[in-house]
Amino acid sequence: MSDPVKISRNSIVLPNGSKYSEEVPLLSNAAVLKIDQTESEQLDDIVTMNTEPIQKNGSEFYATGTKVGSVNQAQNFYKKVCIDPYVASVDSRILIYRFMEQGKLIENYHDDGEHGAGRRLLKYMRENQIMDVAIVVTRWMGEHIGPQCFTIMEGLVNEVANLILE
Repeated sequence: MSDPVKISRNSIVLPNGSKYSEEVPLLSNAAVLKIDQTESEQLDDIVTMNTEPIQKNGSEFYATGTKVGSVNQAQNFYKKVCIDPYVASVDSRILIYRFMEQGKLIENYHDDGEHGAGRRLLKYMRENQIMDVAIVVTRWMGEHIGPQCFTIMEGLVNEVANLILE
């Protein structure tokens, strides 16, 4: 049996080691404004689970997640989160997702200005075998809290994943 194709971050690595890369489009704030009423109503059908906000030294963290099985589902979930009035004013929307599609592992992240957070949260999902979910961790910035922010975010990922996969 040959090595499987691996899709990770913004690239596809084939069994022979060659790599195909393409930017994975993410939703900008300007694109959110272009979502029409019909699309907005369709996004309302996506079932999400949410954590309670956690506050630390003026920063507030919050996580939302859903079950996914395709990149399209992850992108639509991200759109839904971006148009949520509660989340509209956040400083960072960190998107992470992992799922299997047609026997291929699909995983990706977007830091949205929170350097290293997406990579670390995706690693956390791998280590804890969290699959078939897309999660957005949001942060309103307060005082600098250092590495504690990652511990808080990992806890939120774990909490929302447990809610989704119950």
